[in-house]
Parts: sequence; C-alpha cells; structure tokens
Amino acid sequence: MTLELLFTSWESVIRKVLTIKNVGRFEDCRWRGGSQFESMALIYAENARGKSTFCDILRSCQNNLPATILGRRRLAANGASEVELRADGGNLKFDGAKWSLPLPSLAIFDSTFVHQNVYAGDRVDHEHRRNLYRVIVGEQGVKLAQKVEKLDADIRDATREMNVKRDVLTAMLPRGTDVKKFTAVAADPDVATKIAAKENEIKIAEAASKRAAEIKAKGLLREITVPTLPAGFDTLLLEKLPNLAEEAEKKLRAHLSEHTAGGTESWIQQGVAYQKDEICPMCGQSTAGLDLLKAYRAYFDKTYSDFKQRLVATQQSVGQAFGDKAVLNVQTALGENAALWEFWRQLEIGNGVNLPDANPLVSAIGKVGEEATALLAKKIAAPLEAVETTDQFKQAFADLTTVSSVVAAYNAAVKTFNSEVTAFKAKQASADVSKLKLELAALTLVQLRHSADVVTALGNYTTGEQTKADLEKEKVSAKTQLDNYAQTILATHEKRINEFLQMFGANFRIDGTERSYVGGKPSSNYKLLINGVTVELGDETTPESAPSFRNTLSAGDRSTLALALFISQLERDPNFKDKIVVFDDPFTSQDRSRRTATQTLICNLGKTVAQVFVLSHDPYFLRALWDAYKGGGNNSCFQFMRMGNGTGIGEWDVVKETAGEYAKKHRVLWNYKYCPAMSAASPREVAQTIRPVLEEYLRLKLLTRLPTTNGSVISSRRFATHPTLTRRPLPSASWTASRW
Repeated sequence: MTLELLFTSWESVIRKVLTIKNVGRFEDCRWRGGSQFESMALIYAENARGKSTFCDILRSCQNNLPATILGRRRLAANGASEVELRADGGNLKFDGAKWSLPLPSLAIFDSTFVHQNVYAGDRVDHEHRRNLYRVIVGEQGVKLAQKVEKLDADIRDATREMNVKRDVLTAMLPRGTDVKKFTAVAADPDVATKIAAKENEIKIAEAASKRAAEIKAKGLLREITVPTLPAGFDTLLLEKLPNLAEEAEKKLRAHLSEHTAGGTESWIQQGVAYQKDEICPMCGQSTAGLDLLKAYRAYFDKTYSDFKQRLVATQQSVGQAFGDKAVLNVQTALGENAALWEFWRQLEIGNGVNLPDANPLVSAIGKVGEEATALLAKKIAAPLEAVETTDQFKQAFADLTTVSSVVAAYNAAVKTFNSEVTAFKAKQASADVSKLKLELAALTLVQLRHSADVVTALGNYTTGEQTKADLEKEKVSAKTQLDNYAQTILATHEKRINEFLQMFGANFRIDGTERSYVGGKPSSNYKLLINGVTVELGDETTPESAPSFRNTLSAGDRSTLALALFISQLERDPNFKDKIVVFDDPFTSQDRSRRTATQTLICNLGKTVAQVFVLSHDPYFLRALWDAYKGGGNNSCFQFMRMGNGTGIGEWDVVKETAGEYAKKHRVLWNYKYCPAMSAASPREVAQTIRPVLEEYLRLKLLTRLPTTNGSVISSRRFATHPTLTRRPLPSASWTASRW
C-alpha cells in the first residue's frame, strides 16, 4: 500500500493551519496560540478577510489541483505560494507546485459549489444540470455515467472514422458506381502481382527508350585479379651459400671497412674481373699466394652471381605484381565497375545482386608489395644471411588473404550482374512501350475491384459500420443500467431534498427529478412545485414573462435549495462518517427561521461526520452554533484577523465578542475599577459608560416599571400607581461618575 493510499484511509481531521504564504489575503499567515481545530471548528472573518481563499485552498487539497491555489497567488508578492496544514494523519504541504498528499474526504459548501453544481446568478444552465447529476448519483452512478459518456465519445469517434473510411472507398470508385454490382466483378488472384510487374516493365522500357544509345555504348563489369608472390619467396629469403663463401664474405667486408673509403662490393667484383694472370691490375705486383685474393675469387664465383640474379629477378617480379602500376590498375577497375554498376541499377538491373566492397584490396596490395620489397632489399644487401619475414609482412599478407575471399565474392557478383545486363540489352531490342501500356490498362480494370486497397477500404468501412453498431448496442445496455440505478437514487434524493426544504420552512418543493442525455452526456433535470403549480427551471432563452427558476425563487430560496442539495448528496456518500465538511456563510439571504434550521443541520452533521468547519462574517450565527453544539463534541473558535496588509489566524472568544452592549460596557467599568492593567479605555470613555450601564441595569431589574429609551411607558398599571416610584429623571452622567 502506498503512503497516499494509507493516508487517505485514515479518519483524518485538520488540526492547524501551520502556514499560508502568498495566497490571496494571506501574505504570511502562521498559527498562533496553543489550541487546535476540534470536531466543530468555527471561524469568524470580516468580509474580504480570506474565507473564500481558505475554501479554495481546501478544495485544491481535496482534488489535488495546484491551479486553484496558483490562480489565487497574492499579487505583487515575492516568492512562491506555500501552504501547510496539520492533520491527524500527517502534514499536508503545498510547495508552490504540488501537494504532498491530497485529502479527498473534504466536502465544501460555498459559492463555488453552488455556481458549479446548482446555479449561477439567477439561472440553471445545462452545465449545472450535468454537474449536479454527478453530485446526485454518487460514486457508483458516476462510474456508470462515465461509462455512458465514454461510449458516447467512442460512438462519435467511430462515426467520424466510418465517414472517413466511406470517403476513402468512394474516392476509389468511378462516379455513380453501384457498389453491389461492382462487388460482383470476377477476381484474378494474381492481378496485383501482374500489375506491379507490368508497371515496372513499362518504367524500365521507358527509361531504356530515353537512354537507348547510352545503353548500347555501356559495357560489362570487369573481374578483379589478386596478385601473388613469386613461388618460393619465403625460401629464397632464408637460402644461404656454402661456408667458404661465408668466410670470403667476412674477409671482404673487413677489407672494405679497413682499407677503402666507402668501397663497395661491386667495385671489388669489377677489379677482380680485370686481373690478368696473377698480376694486380692497379700496381702490377704479383698476387700469387694472397689469401685475400683467394677470398675474392671464392666470393664472386658463378654460384654467388646466379644467386644475386635470382634475388634481383624476384624483386622485379614483386614490383610488377604489387607495385604502383598494379595498384592503379585495381583502383581503375574498381572505379569503372562502380560507375557501370550505378548506371545499370538506375535501370533496375541487378536488383537482387549485391556487389561486395573490394576497395580494401588496393591498400592490401600496396602494403604487401612494400613489405616484400623491403625484405628483398635486405636480402640483396646481405645475400649470404637468412632474412626472416617480419610481423608487418605477415600481417600484410594475412590482410591480403582475407581480402582475397571478398574479391572472390566480388567476381562472382560481377558474373551474375553481367549476365543480367546482357539479357536486358537483348530484351530492349524488341520492347514496345505502347503495347505494354495497353496490357496494363486491361489489368487495371480487374484490379479496381479486387485490388488490396479497394478490398481493404471496403473491409474497413464494413468494420466501421459494425463497430459503431456494437458501441450503440453497448451504450443502450449501459444507459439501461444507469437509468435503473438513477431512477431509485433520483427519487430518494428528491424526497430527501424536499424533507430539508420542509425543515427550512420553504414554500416550494422540487418535483419530476429525471435524467437527460442532451448533448450525449447524462444530466439531471427537475421542476419547482410552487402552490401546487409545476414550474420549469428554464434557461437563457426563457422569456421574462414566463415563470422559471429566475423569477419564482427569492435569493433565500435559492440558497436554501443549494444547501439542501449539498447535504442530501453528502448523506449518501459511503464515507459519510469520515468527511470533513466545510461551510462558507451557509445562511446567505436566509431569514431567522431558516438560519435556525441551518444551525440545527450543521450541529447534527457535527455529531456524525469527522469534522465540520463553519466560516462566517456573522458572529451571532457562530455564537448560536457554539451554544447549540455544547455537549455534542469538542468545538473551537478562531478568527481571520487583519494583520498588516494581510490576514492572520488566531483564537477568538465567541462568547465575549457576542455579548450585548450592557455586558461590554460593564466590562469597561469592571476593568477600570478592578483590573486597570487590562483596561484600554480612557477616563472620559469610562465616564461616558456609567450612565448607560446604570440605566440598563435598572431596566433589567424593573422591567415593567421604567419607560423605554424612546420615552414611552412599557406597560403595567402597577408602574403608574405604585406609591414608592416616581417619574423623576435618572441621575445625570456627571453625578453617577462622581458617585462611582
């Protein structure tokens, strides 16, 4: 169970107004005093002190509607509107945007309730009847009414949707078509496929006709070849000559390093070739028996020369297969193929063929060529050393191997695509666009009836008709349930309202309470019964000369009727005992007898519901409630009082504030004599109070023996003949003051 559900399930009552800030008259209202709202809470407030604002605050909390408070935000105020109420179940706080928890147990009778649910001004309009209907039938009836309203809205939506579907269907048919005859046209199950194929054929033929010369000139796509390394490439890098050549090479390297300034192997090789007999070609000295010369001859023998030639030949082969020219050839082929592919696809050739992306082949070829050339250069520089393949070469070769599988798929797609292009060229040579269009027109006649669009539109329209019929049937059933329920409730409600009207002493009753569905939503209607004559409520169109709610009920009658409606619907609430009932000046325009009846009803409510609030500008009405409620439960009195430019709330002594003039003046004299600290009157005000107190005292004691204030004799023969009484004037104020 959520916190909100737990809270609303308690029998909560409001105990204090902790704060009301920047709402209407309440600038910064905070609780003062140690008391709290009891089961009967009376609040006195002068006009424009915040009673209506307080009711709207409670209504906002009841319905969890922040807008009600935001609309009453204090003008020119700084800061957001804030409210915090203390209840038995926990604090209810409005933070300027939302309530922490709602209090749905509230029921509020004020001008807003009357205007929304009973009447506004002097007229009952249709909106009032709709709202009042929901008030009358209660929660169960509201659910039934909401179901009827929803079904009515669904029917309107279904009608609009059906009309749209009908228009869609009509737009597809030739003007004046008889739907029933059109439905009987024989169907071709494959007509939609045939039409689609024919339309596509015409489209391609028309496009081909416009580009016939270009189509003829365009060729086929080329397949791509993946280059390979020379056979035995890895073995060649690792190949070595006999040990003698290795030793000779070491001596050669040492000699070049120690005795030449950058001499090269080629220079030595050429010099040895020029030697004749055993004489040095440079100095003419004999070279017989020189170990170094033997090393030269061993190093530069035919085996070595052949080996180097093989290395050079391999390097050239790699350059041809993997060099820039090879890369350029692949790039050119891929680019040309892409252009041809785009051209033929515009003519919808090869729609089912996917051409893989073979562009990674370009970089793979270049990388393998670069790494292979580097390895060969290293080998050529040191032919007798084994050269291991690098990680870079291995990765490049692996990438090339991966791309090779893509190229294989690429070439397969090229073959398939080329076959379709070849077939297309052959077909276009015999295409006749005019003939194709005639064939399409013939198929369209069959398709009009059995095409997917028409079948769907017709089905949608039929479904829409059925949906509306089903909803109307369901609405009839829901209305029957609502009518059966409302018939009993309305009769009971009417009877109870008339009992209240009789209690108030009203000279009219309500009669003929009934439900109506004008506008598609349930509403209530009733008539007035005055002097046995039935009077319609009327509306804005009712002439002034005709009797109606407007001209047959006084303001007091209308107020009485609204209060009777409110209490009647309140009594039927299943959570009646848990309600917090709020009245804002419930006796407006009522005479004494109706005020007394209102007082009785409120006191009875206070003994039944969880809590009652009564807000009023009439202190004597509140005093009457205070006195009448004694013994019925706990009661407390408070006041919305002026505080600076705003309103504050504090305790209020209803007994003291409603005492008569004699009691008030007597209190002035008493405080002056016995409680000077509590006296706020000046000596002059005290002196002016003495004579009225004495006169009122004597009149109370000698009720039938003294003249009234206007000089006439109250009555009594004894007053005129009593031997001990005279008609001398009472002592003057100055005399009584001196004697006091």
